[in-house]
Amino acid sequence: MGFSVRFKRSKRALMHIALLLVAATTFLQNLVDYYQSRSQGAYQPTLQRILILGVLLLSMLGLVVSYMATAPTHKREQDMARRTRKSKWIQEAVKHPGALTQWFKRHRKELKRKLGFDPITKKGDINDRAIPATIKLAKEGRIKITEKTLRRLYLAKTLQKLRRRKRK
Repeated sequence: MGFSVRFKRSKRALMHIALLLVAATTFLQNLVDYYQSRSQGAYQPTLQRILILGVLLLSMLGLVVSYMATAPTHKREQDMARRTRKSKWIQEAVKHPGALTQWFKRHRKELKRKLGFDPITKKGDINDRAIPATIKLAKEGRIKITEKTLRRLYLAKTLQKLRRRKRK
């Protein structure tokens, strides 16, 4: 059993303990209310004082346990979460798969004229040379591209490099 599973289980157990303490505190508070309704005057019997003290102690303990249950996670747990996020950065980065291909298809005629070659392959994919060439055109100011499309182009360029590295 990994550290994170044990840690999650212990947090869950602490939450259950906190709920149990809340229930016990409520029960003791009801007992105190019952005894106060039966007593006369300002005098409080010893049992009632003990019950009030118990309510205070249980509520303090409940606060401590609930803080422990909701406290920030252990550093190792945070590192594991960060590693998981890092490994899924591509899925998070690609919000709209195919959006860049659609953009290339919409601007195909203009890009074909300015690049000197067709940016779309016969299969309908983006030509590998088209992405860096389009970025270069945008930097030179020869074509107007929105910031979002430019970010998509840079991401596609990065993914191309990763794909090339994987093939080798």
